Parts: sequence; C-alpha cells; structure tokens
Amino acid sequence: KAVREDLKTLVAFANCVNAVRVSRGAVELESAELRFETDAQTKSPTEVIHKQEVPMMRVVAELMILANSAAAKATHGAFPGCAFLRRHAPPRADGFEELTQLAAAQGVSLDCSSGETLNASLARVAATSDADVTTLFKGLATRAMSEAQYVSSGSISPEAGFGHYGLALTYYTHFTSPIRRYADIIVHRQLIAAVEARANASGHAALEPVATHLNERNRASKHAQSRCGEIYLLWLLREKPIIEPAIVHEVRDDGVVVFLPSFHIKAPMRLTDANGCAIKELRESEFDELPSPDGTATWVQAKPCVGVEGTTAVRRTSAKGIDVLDIIRVGGDVERSYSLLQKVWVELSCRHSRTYGPKLDLRILDSAHHTGAREAVAQRSAVQASSSVPPAPASLSSVMRHVVESQSVSESDNDAFKSDVRDRTRTMHTHAKRSRRNASIAVTETLSRLTLDDASDDWSSSSSDERVVVADDDDELWIPRKARARGRSQSTTRSTVQYIARRKAADAWARLVATRPYGADGRARFERRLARAERLQAAATAATTSA
Repeated sequence: KAVREDLKTLVAFANCVNAVRVSRGAVELESAELRFETDAQTKSPTEVIHKQEVPMMRVVAELMILANSAAAKATHGAFPGCAFLRRHAPPRADGFEELTQLAAAQGVSLDCSSGETLNASLARVAATSDADVTTLFKGLATRAMSEAQYVSSGSISPEAGFGHYGLALTYYTHFTSPIRRYADIIVHRQLIAAVEARANASGHAALEPVATHLNERNRASKHAQSRCGEIYLLWLLREKPIIEPAIVHEVRDDGVVVFLPSFHIKAPMRLTDANGCAIKELRESEFDELPSPDGTATWVQAKPCVGVEGTTAVRRTSAKGIDVLDIIRVGGDVERSYSLLQKVWVELSCRHSRTYGPKLDLRILDSAHHTGAREAVAQRSAVQASSSVPPAPASLSSVMRHVVESQSVSESDNDAFKSDVRDRTRTMHTHAKRSRRNASIAVTETLSRLTLDDASDDWSSSSSDERVVVADDDDELWIPRKARARGRSQSTTRSTVQYIARRKAADAWARLVATRPYGADGRARFERRLARAERLQAAATAATTSA
C-alpha cells in the first residue's frame, strides 16, 4: 500500500511537469526501433519484436528529462561560456511541405509555426483518422525535425539560443546515462566543478571539437542501426514473408509508395507489369523455393506478377485535389482505385539479386479473400479489442491506473483505490469551479513548493503566490500569478488576448490527442474534449481575425 501511495505521488508530479512542457509547445512524436528474436545457434532472426511500452516508462522518461534540464541549468549558470548542452534548433519551414500536402488530403490545415500549433494540427489529424494514418503523420513530422546536436554554449549566440525545440526547454543536456554516453561524463564533470565552486577543467576551445566529434559519431551510429535493422528484416523475410497493413503515401503512374506503420519505413509497390498491364490483388500467395548458397536453408521468393491483359492503371486528381490511381478494365470501367492515405494490406518478402543484393518486395493483397490477410486482420482486431493486452497509455494521467490495477491486490484495496481516484477527481472539479484563479493539484506539502518560474523555464522553490497551477481535468492549464498579473495590466492589448486564446486552444488539442476513446466513458470523454477543443480553436481564430 505504501508503494502504491508513493507511485501516485510520483506520477502526479511527473504529470504536472509533462503538462507544463506540453502547454509550452513540447512535441511528442513517434519513431520505430526494430528488434528481433534470433536463433540461439545460427543467430539468424526468427521474429520481429514490436516494443511494448511499460506504463511507468513515461514517468521515468519525464523525470530523466527534468534531471537533464536541471543539470543543464546548473552547468550553464556556473560556466556560461563553455557549458556542454544539447541543442535542438527549430525545424526548417520547407521541411513540412510533404506533411502539409498529406494533411490537406485529410482535410486538415497543418500549422507548423510553433510546437503548440503543430501539436494542435496533429491532434486534429488523430481525431479524424485511423491510428495507422496518425502514425504516418507523426513519423513524417519526426523526420522533418532538425537534428539535435551537442554544443558548447560559447559557440551559440544569445540571439540564436541553445534551447531544445522538441522538449520546449530553454536548457537541456544529457546527464542521466554516463555508463553509455561520453557526453554525460563531460556534464557530470562540469556539474561536480559547479557544485564545488571551482574552475571548469575544459574550456570552450577544448569542448567545441569534442561536441563536433560526438555529433558525427552519433549520426553514424544511428545510420548503422537503421541499416542493421533493414538487413535483419530482409534476412527474416527471405525465409518467412510477413503480411502487414500499409498506408498509401504517394501515388505514381505505375504504382504507389506505401508507409508501413509497424516498421516506420516507406517502400514502392508496382501495380503494373513491364507491358503496362495492371496487376490484380493476390488472393493466394505464390512463392518459388531457392536453396541458400551454402545449401543449409531454403529461401522463398515471390513469383513474378503478370498483369491482366487489357487492364491499365491511370493516375488522376480527384475533385478534392487528391491523387488517385484507377485500375481500368477493358470496357473502360474502373475495377478498383488507390488514393492517398488509403489503407491496404501487403505481403512483404525478399527478392534476391547477385548484382544489387537483397531487396524488399511488396505485393498487394485482396484482404477479403486472401487467407493470410484475413487472419492478419482478425488478429490485429483481436489485439486492439483485447482487455488482457491494454494499449500503452497516451498520457501520464492514465499511467497510475495501469500500474495499480495490474498489481496483485485484494478486491477491497482495488475498490478503495478506485474510490480514492473518484474522490480526488471530484474534489479537483469542485475546487476548480469554485476558484479558477487558485485551482491546483497539491501533490505533497514539499512538492507543492516546487514551481516553474515563468521567466526562467526551470523548477525552483518559491511562495505559493507564484505557483504553476495544473488541472488534471478538462479545465484549462493556468499560467503563474506573475504572468496573470502581467496579463491583467495589459488586458486592453489585443496581443495578450490572442496569446491566451491560442494557448488554451493548443492545450485543449493536446489533451484531446492523449485521450483513449475506449469504452462508454472513454468515448464520452473524447467527445466532450473534442467539442471543447473545437470551441477554443474557434475562439482563437476569432481573436486573431479581430486583430
């Protein structure tokens, strides 16, 4: 019971920290890390492992971010000209062109001018799209971001800034993993020197080449990891083809480019043969068996597809401006069509070539008649609907319930916890309605004094009059008293009104995208938050227009 109470306090604190970062424009995106099970003897891959997120991983990650930020703040305060920091510059404006076009096809206007507006745009996509389409958008947004780099603070001008765009932090570095990163060792040495109030052994001239070298090695390591994952995937597919869902990412004259959400990779798929005839969707897989070069294994390779005589593929633009590829029969009738962001089922295999090496080969499947595709669809639906394998929580506010309810506790203890959650939620709602200016979450007497100063972006001890107020419900995230005082003194200016309106709208969309619409309560909560987000978005638009 004591452990559960400690976890509640820990999660509540991490939830507050996360809410503040999100309100300031922190961008939560997605990327995939391929993992494989291997044979104990041959070391060849036998299965692709999809990383399952443990609920408390988000809490640990948030606390690590807080520790890294605190270390960066301390080292920069002691050594402003040679602090070793982790800088993430804002993305280039032209980096989101592809994402903007895809969002337009989904009927969403993508605004990438800031982290807040990007979060709101991605939330609107998530509210109107399939989960795999949302994964595509978040994956492309991740690729559009600039690369985070190690820097010595003396090499960055104050105008350019050395903050972290993705995390919405003014100060950030790597501090929590000295056993696997040399950068963390440098920061540890600087922090020890700062605590002991002695001079830093490494000046800016010595740290700048180290930062450049670490950036190069980090980039090379990521590239090697990506290529290794691709090679292992092809190694697995040469013996064991896989059926997966895919999203049409680009439409071409002879086929489409699809995005595979399970692996976060893009690959072309031809829908016509060498003669220009359209290839039909497979109802049954056909493979050729090939002996491996050493004769110890048998590889499989998909048989070449031959198009249907008289059928053609014609690319066109729909009335909504969306690219579409029509498969047309002999008589001119459209047999089927493939449009942007459409979900299809494909079979992944490996094509062998002595000249170019192994290559990923995709085949379009008839999901209604292909046996393997039907089984894959049914299995995927069962996993999503199964209560025994709950999805990873989308926000820290749902982590605690996952942790506690999964423990082996008595029924009375579990009921007591649920009752306590309901009482806390009811208390927060009542308190927020009675006094919106003072609405808050009191974690503990000690943690309640831990605040985020609006002027410094860091947690520090101060009086309750300067406290950041976070509501874990549908009420807006209130800003500190200092900022509110400035807002009242400038209430006659339109810029203040626009800022508050945009901030409320961005926070509402961030809360919406973190909502899981499962069950009657989940769907009701989702609809309520969607209506509130749309209302605040309309208010923000009206405030901007009136200016």
